[in-house]
Amino acid sequence: MTRRIVVVIAGANPTFDYYLAPRLALDHASRVDVVDWARDPRELDLLADPANTSLVFCRYVAPPWIAFLRGHSRAFAAVGLLVDDDYLSVLRDGTVAARYRRKLWRQGVWPALRLRRRWTHLWVGSPALARRVGWIGGRRLAPVILPPVASPVDLRPGPATPGAGLRIGFHATAVHRREHAWLAAFTPRLLDACPPGATLEVVADAQLAPLWAGRDNVVIRPPLDWPAYRAMTAEGPGLDLLLAPLLEAPINGARSSTKVIDAVRMGAAPVLADGSAYAPFAGCAPTLPPAPERWIAEIASLSRDPARRRTLWAAAKQRLEDDARRAAPFL
Repeated sequence: MTRRIVVVIAGANPTFDYYLAPRLALDHASRVDVVDWARDPRELDLLADPANTSLVFCRYVAPPWIAFLRGHSRAFAAVGLLVDDDYLSVLRDGTVAARYRRKLWRQGVWPALRLRRRWTHLWVGSPALARRVGWIGGRRLAPVILPPVASPVDLRPGPATPGAGLRIGFHATAVHRREHAWLAAFTPRLLDACPPGATLEVVADAQLAPLWAGRDNVVIRPPLDWPAYRAMTAEGPGLDLLLAPLLEAPINGARSSTKVIDAVRMGAAPVLADGSAYAPFAGCAPTLPPAPERWIAEIASLSRDPARRRTLWAAAKQRLEDDARRAAPFL
């Protein structure tokens, strides 16, 4: 009988597309159903053959699923949770909007705790995160590390086409307020060090946009939902450089290298922080400490060296392709 895998997601999201979708595509022996977490589990005929069915939850668990699992979890072949963020550090971080922290508690932390005796599998996005999630399964449940994997849509055929001026990108969500403030503070010097016409494209919501308002040669773009952002960055003109700084903070200590996938999809050479998140790419992209002068000098050098930018993009893409070839079905 064909094994069934039911993946429960809270709408289209990068966590599913970077960690689960590429591995599920390799599983040709199972029937895979991806369902939105808003669905009532009682509608899905999950109890027809639970011993041959595995349930996988991507980041979040909705209340109807909590009640269902508390009554039926032990009937299933597996009940697993994928976590790609250090939830407890986010909850304690005062730079993160209170609204998001409340959401994370309701949809991530509280369900994980309520179901801590029901999980049979726990997947995490980085080795550092594996050391931080003992609160979910304790010593009973050893986390399995799933590094991010690029899908074909993320592997742009070639680097970004030359534009009229250098195009630098900084695309970071609101949980990266520290990095927004840090980069905004020296952006005028950074752009002055680049050839005339260089621009910095920043993705910033209404809370972060004031940090960037009124700056010359800075283009502020509002956030898009994930499908629209992925399509825009895959099909648009792309960028020459994508910046991925990470400052020293508990919230950043367990991150993974998904921003490299974003860079390759945009045809951009990645410029990365020197922390553990990007250590796997240290040989094929600049990895820099959080010293503004180092970032200015590296970006200024790359701004005048299109051949090196192409080489860095190609090296990052090759690494992602190698990782994709090594990937295996996760369950």
